[in-house]
Amino acid sequence: MSQQQPAISAFSPVGYGADLGKALKSVCKVFATTASPNYATPWQMHAQSKSTASGFVIAPISQRRILTNAHAVANQVQVQLRKHGNAKKFTAKVLSVGHECDIAMLTVEDEEFWTGVEALDIGGLPGMQESVSVVGYPTGGDNVCVTKGVVSRIDRQQYSHGRTSLLALQIDAAINSGNSGGPVIKGDKVIGIAFQCLTQGENIGYVIPVPVIHHFLEDLARHNGRYTGFCELGASWQTLESVDHKLALHMPPSLTGVFITSLEPTYYAAQVLRPGDVITHFNGHSIADDGTFLFEHAQHVHPALSNRGSLTTTMLPALSLSALPDSVDTLSKDAPSAPSDMAVSLTLDRPRAQPSLTASATSLAQSSPFSTNASPAAALTAKSHPFAAPAQQNMPAEVPAVVMGAGTLSGQQHPARIDFRHLTSMHFDGDVCTLGIWRDGAALPGGVQVCLTPPKQLVPVHSHDEKPHYFIFGGLVFTRLTNFYLRSTYGVDWTHKAPIKLCDRSFAGFLEHEGQECVILSKVLAWDCNAGYQDLGNVEVMTVAGVRVHSLEHLAHLLDNAPGPYVRLDLQWHKVVLLDVRKARAAAADILAQNCIPGNGSYPKDLAKRALNLPPHLALATDKALGRLPAVAPLDEVPLLAALKPSTSTSSAAVLSLTRLT
Repeated sequence: MSQQQPAISAFSPVGYGADLGKALKSVCKVFATTASPNYATPWQMHAQSKSTASGFVIAPISQRRILTNAHAVANQVQVQLRKHGNAKKFTAKVLSVGHECDIAMLTVEDEEFWTGVEALDIGGLPGMQESVSVVGYPTGGDNVCVTKGVVSRIDRQQYSHGRTSLLALQIDAAINSGNSGGPVIKGDKVIGIAFQCLTQGENIGYVIPVPVIHHFLEDLARHNGRYTGFCELGASWQTLESVDHKLALHMPPSLTGVFITSLEPTYYAAQVLRPGDVITHFNGHSIADDGTFLFEHAQHVHPALSNRGSLTTTMLPALSLSALPDSVDTLSKDAPSAPSDMAVSLTLDRPRAQPSLTASATSLAQSSPFSTNASPAAALTAKSHPFAAPAQQNMPAEVPAVVMGAGTLSGQQHPARIDFRHLTSMHFDGDVCTLGIWRDGAALPGGVQVCLTPPKQLVPVHSHDEKPHYFIFGGLVFTRLTNFYLRSTYGVDWTHKAPIKLCDRSFAGFLEHEGQECVILSKVLAWDCNAGYQDLGNVEVMTVAGVRVHSLEHLAHLLDNAPGPYVRLDLQWHKVVLLDVRKARAAAADILAQNCIPGNGSYPKDLAKRALNLPPHLALATDKALGRLPAVAPLDEVPLLAALKPSTSTSSAAVLSLTRLT
């Protein structure tokens, strides 16, 4: 019998325990055909490639949802699924993708696929040293494979696909290429999704845990199938492990926190926080001097979820397939991060419940100097700031903030310390939180309320499922700087090979205004009109016609409407390009034909007539550069002292408005 058992189990759940038999009726093999853009030559695509991964059906079965990894279906052309023990491949439809958390949701419209399928419930967070099983289709064979291991670490890790840091489980079970997207189970419940392994270690695999899975599912349920992402504060900070630093801030020895060094202007935090503030608490959780908080498995439970038994997806708000998008959602965002010191590889066959933190503003712990009886959320309205969350998205103020997916958990639970950014990441777009703040030698009574949003990046960390934009003028090829562009141009070691200023923009650049982009001159397609500039490339464009470039579309607008006879472009490293506008436009068709380029850009033909969403000062400068402003007297001809005389017809406001034009 022992020799016949593998033959039976390879094609049927017969011979397995009840729990594993249910998992085998849920798991499927994912066959993906993908084609990624050529970011260095943005009007072209790379050749198609094929890969395999794993996936599984989640409860409730009526919603017909299948989870896998985002990297398994990124830039997909076709996705097919094959059930365990079935020879037929079924065409799958990608409903939504979360590239930061490396999770994708699929469905199959063919009724035959759902015959005999069972759905897996989402369980809780396992304890250290608890045994788990990884089910999937790794390389080395075509049939399903089951491996066992134990949970060896629970920590915040970098997700190699989305280049962001979220909670992850580390297990010692083998996770190989093809395991990606497969369920990691304990008993008959899913406790995670296999997604990556450490290339410089042995039997070190990583699993997407329940809190992250639940955040992805609830995000879709809250936003009608649209993925919005994981939130962040928009503040840079450093640790306060220096005793002298704390003494200089007049902080009592018992108070701990992190020191804010800078704030990004497009986040709400920039309106209520200051550089030099100390964040001591987040929704009542004390932050240590090293930036961590005390993380416990079952610290708080979301009131909307049962606190008996493990978390299941049936507790989530109903999510109908009709509410989901017809195609892959491309609104993914990521927080910038420096490259990891150790290489992380995606477990994909190709070369290469957490209750949600939806408490809008919780009262801080009674032991905190920031306790308040008033509801902090009441102070935040749509009138007080532009990012106020809709009231229906906020939980009651007295609901405790959630740290982890909780329920009845087995095994030994040992509290650990985790980066407090885990708390912000588990919120949803528009959620309001309360920060304990130490400012100017004293604690701010009641703390400060801050509205959280997904990351806003000057240089996108990833741009999966998006085709790069470009614009060509006089043979000069312009595009938006992204990490994918740098990798495509300089290889996997781009952080050491790319120009230092472009790397600096990638790692340290931030948005000064909404919609801003880092626009670069990618290359020059040689032609007579650009002679002398053909060695330029991979350099940021600072200004066109004296106007600071806001975005690629803004640059295209400036060049398309340049009055001539010459247009000046100022680049990084103090380089200057002067083009004859008439010659550049006359050569456009020949340059495109010579290089087999379908068009001079990826923007609509009526770009010149479109209204650009520019900050007021840039809109004014753009109109002035294009000759759209009425003539005004030069500044030196305006009698400045006249503004001080009440009888003069030139007011001080008029003088100030003229000053802004120069």
